Amino acid sequence: RGNLQGGIMKGYKKIWALLLTVAVLAGLSACGSKGNDHTEPNAAPSSPADNDQKDSENNAADGKDQESGLKDSDQPYTVVLPDGTSITLEKTPERIVSVGPNITDILFKIGAGNCVVGRTDYCDEPKEVKDIPSIGSIYTPDIEKIVELEPDLILGSIHFYGEAKDRLDELGIPVAVLYDCETIDGVYNTIRTAGELVGKAEEGIALADETKQR
Repeated sequence: RGNLQGGIMKGYKKIWALLLTVAVLAGLSACGSKGNDHTEPNAAPSSPADNDQKDSENNAADGKDQESGLKDSDQPYTVVLPDGTSITLEKTPERIVSVGPNITDILFKIGAGNCVVGRTDYCDEPKEVKDIPSIGSIYTPDIEKIVELEPDLILGSIHFYGEAKDRLDELGIPVAVLYDCETIDGVYNTIRTAGELVGKAEEGIALADETKQR
């Protein structure tokens, strides 16, 4: 059974690696295009007064963004999961346990990798995850180890249902299972939903769109 499960996960990870790698290539291409932009030669030079006004406007905008970010992180929000159920989080999670290699990969690609405090034995990409403690396999995660990590969100993937989820629910730890229904559209939905759950909604949408375009 162990060999069969390992084979299934390796095949599953290859699909995710292919889809998400092309998204990275798309991002690198976009960065290269931006590097070729030039300033219009006939543009009039800015006066000191204009520069001061722009600095003031930028500082004000930054202040609003920071204030908005703080409010968003401290307020409860609800996210509808791919299976139609919903989960309400009290604030943006800061300690995440990922129970799926595809979920771990997504979190790092949307900029939430620094919040991952636990992962499975199958999560070996990107290379930074090797320094993150493992909570065992997807099928039989170590519940005690998960509790020790003090997560404020557990993100599960395919096969993460049943007894393990029930026990975590009983302990009051938020658990969200992102099952992609084994379709390509389901993959895009999983990426977007993961972004919503961890406060990276725009990044999740961008990664899903880039993956779909490629």
